[in-house]
This record gives sequence, C-alpha cells and structure tokens, in this order.
Amino acid sequence: MNTFKDSEGREWRLKLSIGTVYRIEEETGYNLGDETGKQPSSLKDWGNVLFEMVRPEVLKFHAFEPTGNPESDQHRIKSIKMDFFDAMEMPNIKAAIDVLQEEMNFFSPEEQAALPGPKPNGTPEERAKVSA
Repeated sequence: MNTFKDSEGREWRLKLSIGTVYRIEEETGYNLGDETGKQPSSLKDWGNVLFEMVRPEVLKFHAFEPTGNPESDQHRIKSIKMDFFDAMEMPNIKAAIDVLQEEMNFFSPEEQAALPGPKPNGTPEERAKVSA
C-alpha cells in the first residue's frame, strides 16, 4: 500500500516515479534513485522529500492554479507546504517514511539490474556500447 494519512485524516498517495525522483533532486538536492547520492537525514529533509512526492496531489487538494506571477505562486505554494507540514505529526511521518522506503525498493540496485540492456556500471565493453 502506498498511502499514508496526515493528522487531519487526509490520505496521501506516495508515487515514486522517475519524474518524481528528478523533481525531488531538483527541488531538494536529494537523489533517491542513487544510493550513493545525497540522501535525506533529518526530519526537515524527510519532510521536504515527502512534500515533493505528494506535491501534485496537495496542490490539487488546495485547488492551486498558477496566477502567472511566479513570486505570488511561490508564496502560495510555500503556504500550502506549511499547511501540509502542520498536519504531519511523528506517527504520520513514520508511516509516510515507511511507505516511501517500500516505494524506494523498486529503485534498488537489484531491481535496476533486472532491467534489460547493458548496465552503465557494467563491464568496459558494456559501457562502450552505452556510449556508442
């Protein structure tokens, strides 16, 4: 199950896709798709990662529509983000991180190794085929 509830009883779905991994890295600097990359370590770090994972759903819940004014839009998104954080108490955070870790298993080296084709970290011959 890839959902968790906040302290207000709202249910959020965590969806870890390649697009989500890129958005999280762009917005937070954390690379969930590469365990050798920068990883979240503090409660604030995890909060930011969780928000980025549910961001489209949260913005939809709050009926966010871009105004065309980037400064105003960013201010409103920050306010929505703080509302999300206010509804995340420790049991909710723990449940959300558990769901996130389940989702991250699909991005594990074992799962990636099962994908067809040469592996970037494979033999020199395999790497040569990728770059050719």
